[in-house]
Amino acid sequence: MPSAEMSAATRSNALASQFNDFMNRAAATIGCDYYSRMSARDFVELKNVLSNINNIITLRITHAFAERLLRCGVVSKAQYAAIDADIESTSANANGYDVLFTGNVGMARGIVAEVKCNIPVKSDRFGAAQLANLEKDVEGLLHGKTKAKGLDTKNYLKFLVLLDDGERVRTAAGHFVSAMQKNGCNIVIADTIRNLQTDTVYVIILKL
Repeated sequence: MPSAEMSAATRSNALASQFNDFMNRAAATIGCDYYSRMSARDFVELKNVLSNINNIITLRITHAFAERLLRCGVVSKAQYAAIDADIESTSANANGYDVLFTGNVGMARGIVAEVKCNIPVKSDRFGAAQLANLEKDVEGLLHGKTKAKGLDTKNYLKFLVLLDDGERVRTAAGHFVSAMQKNGCNIVIADTIRNLQTDTVYVIILKL
């Protein structure tokens, strides 16, 4: 029967190996023992830093969405620059939307977008809490939000942007969109951005 000391050592070795593998890959180093260099205080500080990881991912996806709008010809270079600068300078959800652009875009009065980096809690479905939040976001895109007082989104282009994890998000998004459509919501998954209408929520799934 393994001793307690051996079990503890095995657990430590497994944690150290996983941590070092990630750190060496991220830092483009080979064989560095970052685990042994870290004190307990260092790990606590790292945990605090990583609490912002979702904000980091959301910010990157939001920038990628702005770039997609430019590449697809939805916005001009000047409009893209304004949107991208606003993304960088505005704190998360300060105005109720991850992207809010109030300049004319074709026949639309602007753009509103929500960005979500949810990974399905089930194999191919979003969980109940995730679905509730997504439905709330779609409702806010279609009918406005209390945080964005006075903003009528009726004549705005509307986007729900999701992080593509390779397979599960796209499948879960398909189920979500189908359910919303059955309830009378005008929402579609858009693999290409063209012929946009202001009465539709376009789901964009982006990879980092």
